[in-house]
Amino acid sequence: MANTVTNTSEKGGWSTKGTLGPPISAPGTGSWQFINGNFPLSVLLEGNYTGLSGSIMVSDQMPQPPDTQDGVALQSYSLVSMFTVMPYVITGPFRWCKFKTTAIAGGSMSPNIYAGGGGGAAT
Repeated sequence: MANTVTNTSEKGGWSTKGTLGPPISAPGTGSWQFINGNFPLSVLLEGNYTGLSGSIMVSDQMPQPPDTQDGVALQSYSLVSMFTVMPYVITGPFRWCKFKTTAIAGGSMSPNIYAGGGGGAAT
């Protein structure tokens, strides 16, 4: 899958915006997206969904790991709905991020990622 995260230079720092993949409506491994070592980043699970279980995963591997390979699970969710999930903040510099879904009872979810200018790597 093409990288859906955009890293841009803004106000003397780096900005990261995008999604960690297409809307999710079934379990799957997720796809690694390049986040350029930028941090802090907020990951927000947006959409209309119920019964979601999964994990935000990161990797610092070079080159890009295969989508089927798991990374380090920073945050795991178990049977949550769109009304119970708060943004998760990634506080360290990683190259790759993805959302791995182990279950979703209904609806669809988009794991979106946001960060403002300042901090992070310029690679």
